[in-house]
Amino acid sequence: MKITRRRSLGTVVLATALAFGGAVATSVPAQAAGSGTASVSLVQASASTTTSGGTQGRSYAQHGCASFLSGWASSSTWAKASCGLSSGEAWYQFR
Repeated sequence: MKITRRRSLGTVVLATALAFGGAVATSVPAQAAGSGTASVSLVQASASTTTSGGTQGRSYAQHGCASFLSGWASSSTWAKASCGLSSGEAWYQFR
């Protein structure tokens, strides 16, 4: 199972540093086939997936007072949330 998240710049920088250290230490084979995107800005959060090889994906976006979680799908998913000027979170997941 793979989860990808997008948050504030500080969180991304810290997560990247930790992930790089972990990647150097070990190598984990991919468990799911597909690709995805996740982005967060002051006005919107969005996430999407495109799957292949029987993999299923789902997307989640949360922004201020709005949130959306797509169901598991075997082709593509999309989630978008917007609620004024605020912070948010977005991620996608495969199984």
